[in-house]
Amino acid sequence: MRIVAVIGFSLIVLGGCAQTPPPANTRNAGYGAAEFDRDQKQCNAANSKTVVISGYDQTSTVVVDKDKANACLKEKGWQVAG
Repeated sequence: MRIVAVIGFSLIVLGGCAQTPPPANTRNAGYGAAEFDRDQKQCNAANSKTVVISGYDQTSTVVVDKDKANACLKEKGWQVAG
């Protein structure tokens, strides 16, 4: 029974490592993962803001407006969900 559990767990862990292909680009059929990553970084940077939380320990975090970032990707021809 343990061997079945170990094999099942291993398959779940290894299955999580598989990369999914980038969405299709309707404007540039030859675009792949590198171009999608570039455009995604640009869209996320253009639609993000830094939030500073003051208190005993001042912290900051970057928040990305995913709806606007996805709209930016769609403008660049990417077929993204959402």
